[in-house]
Amino acid sequence: MGWFGIFDRDAGFAGGAGGQFQRPAAGDAAPSGTETALLARGTLRLEFEALPGGDVPARLLHYRDDAGWPRELVVYLNADHSLSVAFRQGPAHAYARLSGIRATGGARLLASCRWDGPARRGTLSVEDPEVREIRLIEFACPLPLPERDARALLRPGAKTRLDPRVSGLALSSRPEPVGPAATIAPQTPVATPEGARPIETLRPGDLVTTLDSGPQPVRWILRQEVPLTGADAPVRLNAPFFGLSRDIVVTARQGILLSGPGAQYHLGRDSVLVRAGELTGHAGATRLPASTPSAVRYQLLFDRHECISLADTWADSLFVGTLARCPAVLAETALAPLGPGALPRHRRPVRTTLSGYEALILRDVLPA
Repeated sequence: MGWFGIFDRDAGFAGGAGGQFQRPAAGDAAPSGTETALLARGTLRLEFEALPGGDVPARLLHYRDDAGWPRELVVYLNADHSLSVAFRQGPAHAYARLSGIRATGGARLLASCRWDGPARRGTLSVEDPEVREIRLIEFACPLPLPERDARALLRPGAKTRLDPRVSGLALSSRPEPVGPAATIAPQTPVATPEGARPIETLRPGDLVTTLDSGPQPVRWILRQEVPLTGADAPVRLNAPFFGLSRDIVVTARQGILLSGPGAQYHLGRDSVLVRAGELTGHAGATRLPASTPSAVRYQLLFDRHECISLADTWADSLFVGTLARCPAVLAETALAPLGPGALPRHRRPVRTTLSGYEALILRDVLPA
């Protein structure tokens, strides 16, 4: 079933489809007596601010329920900037700790705790979407998540306490890939030498028009279901802003190319990439409410990192950096089917990506 529920502090949304918890499909939940069902496999994703110099230690998430048999789940950001996750269910315990967690390029990090009970394997990862860095460790014997605890995690209150720096939670009934993610909604027109085509109709080998390299063959197409919160929250870019010929929907992490006098005068660059989420607050970008926990998105992979034309505005393609040099991490991403041999190496992004106050400066000088 995949992503079945989200909590988003920024959008004021919690729950599953229609605001209700959606019960996992038959293969995802295993009965535990008559009291509850268990999520034998799953993913808990948490997005949080981790500004350099911010207060630590911090208990980012604390869930506890002593009814029946005691259960506790805690996510800590420790004083040494490590991240740890501790599970307790009656006498059973599980623990994982990932060191060296710092926000180097942006204010928000994505932490994912994934478990596969039957395989007796779990992973804890932290991603910095701005600098596209992934840190990951494995841990043994993870505990399954009771269904009633999953409900409570999605609705902070007496049992679930969230630190104010936590902006979003998402829960899935399967171990979800980490790392580079799809960002573009279906039906978005992509420019090709033969004319615009909906992104979902493209296939590997098809030629797509790029800004710097002319027509280029698509190496691979990423199709992915993403949770509609945080970095993957839906943003509508409104025509005619940014040169758009029609409205399109992307995720907050999608880079949009901006150029002109504002970029040159204020930042000394001819053109820069700005994440769509950084553009909200301008008339050309609207954060959309989530009516479902997740949605299908697409992205295109080329031999180089490129800018492609989406409804006549330039946006960046999938950036994979040197992920091919880290087979253990690559195996946990949505790009795993390519393998290290077929995955290209992107030495540098096609343009500088702005974040923080620089992105806000440029947003505020864009024509309204």
